[in-house]
Amino acid sequence: MLKQRILTAIVLIALVLWGIFYLPFLWFGMITGLIFLLAAWEWCRLIQVTALPAKLSLLFAVLLVGILLQFADATAILTLGLLTWIIAGCALRYRDVFGRWWSTQSWLRWLSGIWLLALAWYAVSFIRWQPLGAAYLFLMLLWIWGADSGAFFVGRRFGKHKLAPAISPGKTREGVLGGVVVVVLIALIAGFFFPFGVAHYVGLLVLSL
Repeated sequence: MLKQRILTAIVLIALVLWGIFYLPFLWFGMITGLIFLLAAWEWCRLIQVTALPAKLSLLFAVLLVGILLQFADATAILTLGLLTWIIAGCALRYRDVFGRWWSTQSWLRWLSGIWLLALAWYAVSFIRWQPLGAAYLFLMLLWIWGADSGAFFVGRRFGKHKLAPAISPGKTREGVLGGVVVVVLIALIAGFFFPFGVAHYVGLLVLSL
């Protein structure tokens, strides 16, 4: 199982890196948009939307909002994105209260999926558009892969203390520490390849956490 997972990851990583560094921006935006539409389809399954017209409506909403965001003020959208994740963190912290609201308000589940997926599509496109954007996206993916791999292997070998059993029973504190160590190491190494000053380098380390 682990061998198959590693081989699949190698193939997918190669395809992703080719897309990040060599696809023209328009094609990159369309392909990532398709990926987020597939994620929207999965979101429908997650929130138990089964009727085909409803699924297509949600996908269309993600596509429409994602396109409209491309014409909005970048600072405003990124600020809203930051606030979105702060709210999401608070919702997880107070999940007993939020969970009841989530389970009874279907509009909230719809709105959350549409906004989060459209916002993620915008963020990926925004980063790719910047100077060194492809390299920044690669660094972001390295952080994600590094955190996931570090947490998986360290948690599997040393994990004893559960992190948040009610949210994700398999996660451990030791695994989180392993993931943090890996992403900090990636940030330290990346600092030698990017034209950062000291302040930006410190910011990179903080961002990795």
